[in-house]
Amino acid sequence: MTTASNRFLNRLTKCNSGEDLGISAPNFKHANQNYDCIKFGNRHGSISFGHIHQKGDKTSSVLLQGSDGRHFITLDETDRSTTHISPGKLNIRSGIDAEQEDDTMVLHAENGNIIISAQNGDITFIGDSINFHAVGAEGKGHVTITGSESVTVDAKKVLINAKSMYKIATSGTGEIVANSVLKMYGSLIKGVTDGCALKDGKHGDIAYQKLNTIL
Repeated sequence: MTTASNRFLNRLTKCNSGEDLGISAPNFKHANQNYDCIKFGNRHGSISFGHIHQKGDKTSSVLLQGSDGRHFITLDETDRSTTHISPGKLNIRSGIDAEQEDDTMVLHAENGNIIISAQNGDITFIGDSINFHAVGAEGKGHVTITGSESVTVDAKKVLINAKSMYKIATSGTGEIVANSVLKMYGSLIKGVTDGCALKDGKHGDIAYQKLNTIL
């Protein structure tokens, strides 16, 4: 008869009776334990105070659990974290009685990162206006957008203001199209082609040509 591989969940090499289970334990001090856990519930759900998780590594101060064991909210006292698991949808709604200028939902992390991930779906931001601000100190303050296939910007106006420099580069084909008027201004405009690779111009264009052919 097969035996469940996870029947020993106390992270110890010995049972309470001292019997050697013949398994090697990970490098943990000991499994969490307490003697005052209280649980109230019925077939619809339960609430527990002092519940120890299945692996024995965390103790929950408060565990609110639905009839589906995968549906729960836990306030873990071991690492002071809060976990909310919902097998179905999670809906959060606020601001019903607030004014337009009020901040009716705030997601704030004092330290560390915030990760929003859709493992098998899309992420959509909708609002009258959407603002992204990177305000890090020197060496930070970067905004990075990466698309494995494409990045599309569609608007009546697209304004880009670079205080120091900007660069648009591709290893393939580049196009600039204006069906009305195309204006270009620069205190100095310099155009370089691969022709200077065979014979350099009088302005030393081959250096610029080599720099931009290693994209």
